[in-house]
Amino acid sequence: MMGNKNPIYILPKGKAFKTASLYKIEEVHMAVSTAFKVEKTKAHIALNIHFNVNKTEYNVAKSELGNSILFLIDRKLFLLQKAQNASIIASLNNMQTIAHANWSNILQEKIIPLSKSFDVSFGKGLVEYKDTFTPKPSIYLSEQGSYFILKPMFDYDNTPVEWNQELSLYTNQNGKVVIIKRNTDYETDFVNMLQSLHTNLKKPEYENHFAIHSKHAMQKNWFFLFFDKMKEEKIELLGYENLKNFKIHKAKPTTKVFISSNLDWFDTEVEIDYKGQKPVCMIYKKRLLKNLIM
Repeated sequence: MMGNKNPIYILPKGKAFKTASLYKIEEVHMAVSTAFKVEKTKAHIALNIHFNVNKTEYNVAKSELGNSILFLIDRKLFLLQKAQNASIIASLNNMQTIAHANWSNILQEKIIPLSKSFDVSFGKGLVEYKDTFTPKPSIYLSEQGSYFILKPMFDYDNTPVEWNQELSLYTNQNGKVVIIKRNTDYETDFVNMLQSLHTNLKKPEYENHFAIHSKHAMQKNWFFLFFDKMKEEKIELLGYENLKNFKIHKAKPTTKVFISSNLDWFDTEVEIDYKGQKPVCMIYKKRLLKNLIM
């Protein structure tokens, strides 16, 4: 809030430049946070962009200044907390009234992504809350050089989300916002189970996946044990087809050796079985020398 030592005066637009036309700014608020309110009317969907300061709401549409970073409302100045938010406000200024026919698309393309970074409230008839979900877990597999990457994923009502700190999930169902409370206890238990599979399975800082070096993944049949565990737990694995260095058959092979012989020769056949798939069959044939003593 501004003090009295350095007063600011404003010359209203269209007024003559003279002392009588000036008015004094009563308050200056720095680093204000932006909030959004969406309400449904008979004529359209109304998008309200505002600030909440000292329990008072200020609508940016009433600003006397023609920019999206500094606002003059009711003889008070407001400066955005983050300069990069100005472009977001500018892109939504022409959407403060939205036709019902366009609402579903704008909700999906603009408002739901907005809700991940800003406080967005929805009026009656536009929102539904769900808080009893048990998500379906999966793991997205990828690789970075010599590291095998496992990224936990969770499916909430056919909406996949990554493992992160978001507490709620916003989805669009026929123009209605469905806010799903994430089951963080379930997600944490699943992630702990995954990390417990190997002591060298580490989470890189600022990442939402686990990584293990190939020298550890291939030791003591861990790679095959991992796939067996996921099959046992009925965990879907995504991205396997895109692997290159780690695209190893998921099943541990079994090997059988068949030997047949006659008077002066023998055949050795090696059969490698990947749970019903037999891609490799090696035959070694050796004719004995006539003077070989058996």
